[in-house]
Amino acid sequence: MKLWKQKVVESTFERSPALRAALVELMDRVIEHHKTEPLMTFDGRPLTDEEVEHVLPLDKGRIDRVVTRIVRCLHYEHEGTPLPQGSTYEVAVDPLNEAEIETLIRDRSGLVGGKQGEFVYRYVAVDANTWDWVLMFYLTHHFRVRVAVP
Repeated sequence: MKLWKQKVVESTFERSPALRAALVELMDRVIEHHKTEPLMTFDGRPLTDEEVEHVLPLDKGRIDRVVTRIVRCLHYEHEGTPLPQGSTYEVAVDPLNEAEIETLIRDRSGLVGGKQGEFVYRYVAVDANTWDWVLMFYLTHHFRVRVAVP
């Protein structure tokens, strides 16, 4: 976690003070919004004021592009060939249930970060032209990605 903060987060903010200012402004707007309309978790629980202070609003399109890039790189690493132009990527942030998390960890395709579980992923071929990927960051953030090649 320390390496992530130093090498990625801090260096990104140093290179782009405008990004940092924009994120701080967005975070302030989220906190103000939460005062009148509480933010909820996937399971319908309202966030506490303390939790809201850690909410970082990001553009879903930007996150989807990063997740897609990760999947493309991992596919190349595992399969030895790049995914072709025109492949489609369906990114979902549906939460995983406990059984899915256990399966992901037990049958993982890869792990980065050791016991901290910084990044665990799994992929399976659905058929010759489709793969399902599950990515999990810090045991809390999950992404499902369906890749279909033309």
